[in-house]
Amino acid sequence: MGLGGLYKVQRDRGEIGPLLITMVKPGSFDRILQMAVENGVPASQYKPPKIIRNSKIVGILEAADLVTICSDSLNGGDL
Repeated sequence: MGLGGLYKVQRDRGEIGPLLITMVKPGSFDRILQMAVENGVPASQYKPPKIIRNSKIVGILEAADLVTICSDSLNGGDL
């Protein structure tokens, strides 16, 4: 199964890096939910992020990293 033409074009141009898939410790997304609620997001309206650009959230997830797989290490990097 491929990731789509746009991903491949952007990777070939060097515009984006390889896909990283990371397993995090249990409760990691609960911490992110708590942070969102503390910043005024109603818990009932919260949705886990698909793409993370907020450096605080990235820090929480990096600290909770159990294992990370890089797409370059799978199938020669051609997902």
